[in-house]
Amino acid sequence: MNKAALVLLALLTAPLPLFAATVVVDPGHGGNRPGADLGDGREKEFVLEAARRLAGLLQGRHQVVLTREEDYFMGPADRAGLANNLKADLFLSIHAAPRGLPGPARAFVWRWDAASTRRPAAEHAAAPTPWQALQAAHAAESARLAQVAALELGRAFPDTPVHAGGLPLTVLEGADMPALLVEIPQPVPGGQDREAVLSAAAAALARAVERFLAETPVTAGP
Repeated sequence: MNKAALVLLALLTAPLPLFAATVVVDPGHGGNRPGADLGDGREKEFVLEAARRLAGLLQGRHQVVLTREEDYFMGPADRAGLANNLKADLFLSIHAAPRGLPGPARAFVWRWDAASTRRPAAEHAAAPTPWQALQAAHAAESARLAQVAALELGRAFPDTPVHAGGLPLTVLEGADMPALLVEIPQPVPGGQDREAVLSAAAAALARAVERFLAETPVTAGP
């Protein structure tokens, strides 16, 4: 049995206290998928630390589960599947924003969007698969969560414009709850250091989660 299966088995069989919500936080990459080279480490390490900090801010009031707590890789469907099996209320996948892109934006908030222009035109008219239909049922909630997350990240990083949009991301399409992929800013020379970026990003996402849950009724999927 692999590590992901063992984590899921332990979570499903352990007695749990009452929480306001169940939030699954997904540190991207891991194992042999290290992600971008950030100069002082790899993306997989950076986002794992961000996820741990976010979990620390939410724990106590909410049940918070990380898709991985160590350096191993999980497939995109397994990440969403873990959240589904836990009947989570929110799913947040955390990555690092790439450098060197045109324009000033250096933080991104993505919701799942089957009609994204990045998907071939022939696929736009196709009906969602049963797996994709899970996230499609939460489109309005995910869009609202994206707005809140982008606003809080913008407040945390006032010199870093935040772009919010939709992409047909595999890690989101099967999530049966409001779901986002967030690319948090990387530390840059002359800007905030790694510690400051991690703390600010985790705090911003924690505020976004609390605000969304307070303002938006979370509904069950089909």
